[in-house]
Amino acid sequence: MNDNFRERLSELPDYLAGHLTPISALILGIAISIPLGVLASHSERARGPVLAVASLVQTKHGGRLCRLHGHDLDDDHGARTGDRAHSHVN
Repeated sequence: MNDNFRERLSELPDYLAGHLTPISALILGIAISIPLGVLASHSERARGPVLAVASLVQTKHGGRLCRLHGHDLDDDHGARTGDRAHSHVN
């Protein structure tokens, strides 16, 4: 093995550690959502609460994504925060 390969190999654990949180969140989300989806499809009694919680979670994360991309959620026209001059409303 050459020195460059050894150096890159020694950096690998640090790079992998940065990916553990998103991967664990994805696995946890799948582990929770699939059984709840099956439960909601088979039980009318559970369907309402499961869909209500799913709706709240999607709304919360959708709002975060809008703010992340610079959209002002209070603007009726969906203008970007910095583009108010180009909006229909002054």
